[in-house]
Parts: sequence; structure tokens; C-alpha cells
Amino acid sequence: MGLGSACALVCLIPITQQWFEKKSLHFMISINTNSNIVGYIIGILFAESISNYFGNWCYSLSFYA
Repeated sequence: MGLGSACALVCLIPITQQWFEKKSLHFMISINTNSNIVGYIIGILFAESISNYFGNWCYSLSFYA
């Protein structure tokens, strides 16, 4: 998240409008905007096991990065 994600989300709609037809446009935009939320859910679900595997929160954050 941060600056890279902000730039990607701003460019998302014009690029999607160029590549997809109107009937599938809303579906593709919803997939792209919800991908961040899905990533958060996966990260939260596996946070404990990743932390236990690496044994240190610093190494766990490096893995996520």
C-alpha cells in the first residue's frame, strides 16, 4: 500500500475502459479494486502461522514485503 497503490488505483479506470467492453467493464473494475481486500484477508488469515514459522516479527514483515 502507499504511493504505488494510489497511483495504480488512479490509473485503473482509464486503462480498464480501453481494454474491456462496457458489459464487462464494471466486473473488471470490481475485481481490480477488491484485490487489495483479498490480499489483506489472506495476510491476516496466515499471519500467525507465518510469524511462528519465521519466529520473529521482523522476518515476517520482510516475507510480506
